[in-house]
This record gives sequence, C-alpha cells and structure tokens, in this order.
Amino acid sequence: MQSGSEMITVRHRSRKREKVSDGEQKKPSVDIISALPDDIICRILYCLTTKQSVATSILARRWRYLWTYVSKLSFGIDMYDLSVGFKDIVNKVILLHKLQSINKFQLYEDSDSECSEYEIESWITTAINRNVRYLDLDFNPESSIKLPQCLFTCKTLVDVSLNCCGGIPSGSNAAIYLPNLKKLLLQEVDYEDEEALPNLLSGCPVLEELIVIGDLLGRLNISSPAIKRLKVNIPFDSSDFGHPGYMVIINAPALIYLKVRGCSYEHISISSITTSLVEVDIRLNIYTVDADDYFYTRCHMLRFLNSIRSMKKLILVGRVEEFIEFAVVDSNVKFNNLIKLELTADWQFLPMLIERSDKLEVLIIREGYKCLSNGIEPVRNRCACLQYSLRSVTIHEFGCTEEELNAVEYILRNAQVLKTMLINYRPIGLSFGARFDALQKISSFHRLSRECELVFS
Repeated sequence: MQSGSEMITVRHRSRKREKVSDGEQKKPSVDIISALPDDIICRILYCLTTKQSVATSILARRWRYLWTYVSKLSFGIDMYDLSVGFKDIVNKVILLHKLQSINKFQLYEDSDSECSEYEIESWITTAINRNVRYLDLDFNPESSIKLPQCLFTCKTLVDVSLNCCGGIPSGSNAAIYLPNLKKLLLQEVDYEDEEALPNLLSGCPVLEELIVIGDLLGRLNISSPAIKRLKVNIPFDSSDFGHPGYMVIINAPALIYLKVRGCSYEHISISSITTSLVEVDIRLNIYTVDADDYFYTRCHMLRFLNSIRSMKKLILVGRVEEFIEFAVVDSNVKFNNLIKLELTADWQFLPMLIERSDKLEVLIIREGYKCLSNGIEPVRNRCACLQYSLRSVTIHEFGCTEEELNAVEYILRNAQVLKTMLINYRPIGLSFGARFDALQKISSFHRLSRECELVFS
C-alpha cells in the first residue's frame, strides 16, 4: 500500500504528463517564410507589385530592406491610391533600391501622375543603366512621351512592351541596335515616318516575336529575316479603304505563326513565306463584294491564300463564306500541309475546304450554323481527308436545327477513319427535350467508321 506522499507524487507526475501532451497539440505555428534565406524571399517578393513588396517592410526588422534587393520595379496603377505623389514614390523607391541589375522594369503613367517628360526619361534611363532585361512602358495617350535614345541601343533588353509611346526614330541619324531583343510589342505607338518601323526591325537581329496594334497612318512595312511569331491588329476605318497608301506589307521568311486582325484582303501583302509556316489565325474584312468588284476582290484573296498555303493549322474567323466563295471556289488552291482547321462562322462551304485538304486530321467548328439555311453541300470530287486522315471533329454551340443534324450526318456517313465527334450544345436557349431528341437522332446515324465515338456535352 502506497503512502499518502507517494500517491501525491504519482498524481503530480500524471498531471505533468497531461500538460506536456496538451502542449504538443497546441504548439505555436512556425513562420516558415521567415525561416527561408533572403534570396528565396526576394524571389517570392518578385511575384508581387513594388507597392506590395515595399509593404512587407513593416513585418519585422529583417524585412525592412529586403524589397530593395528585388530585381523588379513595378510602378503601376495601384500606386495612385496612395496619399504621396506618384513621382515622389518612384523617385524614393529608385533611390533606395540597391541592386545594380534590374531584371524587369514596369512603368504605368496616368494622366493624374503629373510627371514631366524629363522625369520619365530619367527613370527609363536608370533602368537601362542597370542592365534591364524586360521593359514595359504604358503611357497616357495625351502625354506624348518620347523615348530616350539610350533605349534603342540597350544590349541587355530581351522583351520590350511599348504602349502609347512616341519617338520611334527614323533616318540615318537614328542609331538602333538591340542585339538581344527577342520579343517586341508596339501598341498605339507614334512613328516618325514610314521608315521608322523597318529601321527599328533592322536593328533587332534576333527578334523572334512581334506584336503590332494600332491605327495605320500609311504603309506598315514589317520586314525581318528572324521573326517567327507575328501578330498584327490594325483597326481600319471604312473611310480609309479607298486610299492607296494604306497597306500592311509582311516580309518574314522564317515565320511560323501569323495572326492578323482588322484590315481587308485588299490592304495586306505577304511575301517570302516559306514552308516553315505552321499556324495562321486570320480575321480579315471584305468590303468590295459588288458584282463589279468580284474579280478585283477574288484576285486579292487568291494572292493572300497563296502566300499562306503551306500552313499546317488554319483558324478562320468571320465572313468565312465569302472568303471561300471568292478565293476557293473554281480555283486550283490546295492546302497540302493543312492538318487542323478551325472555323468561326457559317460553314456551309466546308466541303470546298476539306476536298482541298488531303491531310486534314482535326476539324473544329464554332458558331457554325447561325446563317445556314440550305444545308451542307456535298463534295464534288474524291475527298482524301474523309477517307484517310480526318480523325477528330468538334462542334461548338450546337443548336439542334435540322440543318445542323444533316451536316453531322453527312460527316459521319463519309468520314472513314473518324475516331471522335464531340458536340457541345449551346449554353442557353435549348430545352432538355431538344437535346435528348438530337442525341437520339445522331446516335442512330450510320457511321462509316466503326471506331467513331460520339461525345455530347
């Protein structure tokens, strides 16, 4: 039998063990981020805006100056909700920033910033002097900020985005050499003259991607032996189409990807396109569709079609029926390398495309039957892709109309190696009963390919 003192000791030890057990369950949370090395934390801060990065300085003494070692300076629209003036913030941040090399510099200048041209030029120059690699400048359209000359001779720039900037130089006195620039975005940029863009591109020997967006005030000459990806969006005004000076000229023999929006077939010219072209995404306008202009329009479309005929993927958006009718019907154009075709328009002329695409494997149709009334036309000749290559068909916004059902039946009856047909119903306006009836009808259609799988969503 234990004595009273021994019993008390046992009870005390038992309570102590309970407290330890409770303590293990209620351990304070560990600050994992603060335990990381400084360089890792700076990488995390790099993913934030400069305003957010600077705000971390109040967390602890160790964090006070960590933001000054982040290799990105981002002065965006979030700076304008502060009580301190925008230019005062930029000046102080640049003054305190300690790195001699900046990876990325972003500057968004609003009409409320009240920054002088000299101040903005000095900030850009500072970034250039600190070996910036990624430069993103977005100015107020009314400010007419001119870019400093040192920008056009920066040896470290890899990626540049210019929005509403002025002063793209031209002429023999405009020295431009950007030996490492690989990506360039020009949006609503002011050029000194028509030679400014060719002059700029000639100084970018390794440029791989070019994006040009904005109104065209004359001839836009895009000539480069290195460009692989090109996006052009020129919102032509209808009043400009009769002007002979408005023209987009593309000379890029190494081009792989081409996306064009806005202009008309009459105002675009492509030359020196080689077999390297893989994907073309076009939405061009047709304005001369009167009977008297038929031959004129068809010639321009055929010229454009011939220049892109080596592509492997084609995306056609808007007024496709006129494109096919004017350029493809009764022509000898063939797409010998085309393996993927995507249409966003009325596709009743689809057979005219597929009978000229012997290697077509993937067909995607969007908004296919908004205007269709006569159904799909049968192919007139032996169609190689239906017999040997077409394996996937996707139809978006299927409306369950009789014309659409006839088109689906046509494909199923003629596609010999088809593996999948995916049909996405229109998201609104279709009852469950209409969808169910369409599913039953399509499932009952004869399928030439025994491996074809129907998928509805």
